[in-house]
Amino acid sequence: MKKFLKLSFIAIIAFFVLSLSANTKATTAMGNDKWVIAVNGNQHYIYNDSPSFTENASRFTIRFETSYGSSGMGVYSLYRYSSPGVKEYLYQNATMPHGEETVTVIGYTGEFYLSANGMYYDVDVESWVIDTYNPIINDYKFTIRTVELFFLQGQNNTINPASLPSVFFKVVNPNDMVSMTIELNGGIAVPFSANPLAFDYQEALPYHYMCLSKGHYKITITDVWGATSVYQFGYTSDLIVDFIQGQPFQTNDTTVAFKVTSFVESVVFIYKNYSPAVPMAGSPVYDYHVVNGQYMFIAEGYYAMLILDIFGGYHSVNFTIRFTAPTVYFNNVEATSTQTLVSVLQTGGLVATFDGNGRTIVSATYEYNFGSPVSFTSGQTFKAVGNYVFKVTDDRGKTTTVSAFVY
Repeated sequence: MKKFLKLSFIAIIAFFVLSLSANTKATTAMGNDKWVIAVNGNQHYIYNDSPSFTENASRFTIRFETSYGSSGMGVYSLYRYSSPGVKEYLYQNATMPHGEETVTVIGYTGEFYLSANGMYYDVDVESWVIDTYNPIINDYKFTIRTVELFFLQGQNNTINPASLPSVFFKVVNPNDMVSMTIELNGGIAVPFSANPLAFDYQEALPYHYMCLSKGHYKITITDVWGATSVYQFGYTSDLIVDFIQGQPFQTNDTTVAFKVTSFVESVVFIYKNYSPAVPMAGSPVYDYHVVNGQYMFIAEGYYAMLILDIFGGYHSVNFTIRFTAPTVYFNNVEATSTQTLVSVLQTGGLVATFDGNGRTIVSATYEYNFGSPVSFTSGQTFKAVGNYVFKVTDDRGKTTTVSAFVY
């Protein structure tokens, strides 16, 4: 009888333990125990019924997070199909990484399959608790895709030192690439393999390229998923400012026109009369015009431009436009701001002449004894005693005002 009671007690305890185990397994499967696949900073938590995901990346990491510490054992496999029907194992029956341990996969793309099978235990005999969890994953499928350039010498999207003999890079995952085009110094984009001599590059190894020119390269890659990546690099900024009219760093008595040539994306900032700088594309208030790619300045003032490109190259230029006003002469002597005294007895009168200094005179008037303006012609003589104020204006609106007193 005692033996029967003992066996019954053990059976009850076993049933109780198994019930706890079953409940533990049901709750932990949706609790703290999970596979994590991290791509581009995104955390994908994986169970058998998790939806598949697709990300563009060149690497990803996997790990297993468990609430059971380091107890237990388990293995996992990670593979893809390198060709139809042919499995390529990246990891096969490998020890499961957990906690802070990660396994990083670099340079592979396509559809991946993760399988895992392991057992974790945490036993506490005194409280009759046995925790078990079997983290089973059956061929969970996810997709990683990318085509990119990896720079072995030199850097992308930057100016590389002129001392480098070349910029050297390789294509990562070239089998996923649909096209790769190249532009040199803003020219027409052509397939990368079309004419290596014209674009001054060499293929050192399959899909390993050296660009040798001192200009700017722009390489565009399109992959089988329709994604496009653009890479640009060069040796110098090659910003060129050509003055078509007027001169830089000088005061000009004319319209100033210049053209900016840059083989990469650039932006021009403008200051006028020490006002805040603004991009030229948004500053018509500064009275300039763009004609056939040329910036033309027609208003007086001090101008300063700062031209920047995406490689960090820059070019600065400034100039001042000061238009020369008409010149007025009294008896063949240039009149100034000081009133001129003219004796009729000594000179026979006041002879007023003017010169537009290359511009067209649109108005020439005088006021006698502060009366109404009256037009006059160059070389006209004035003998009446009194006060005269002369105003001469050219076609740019520049006006010269001088006065004389005839006695």
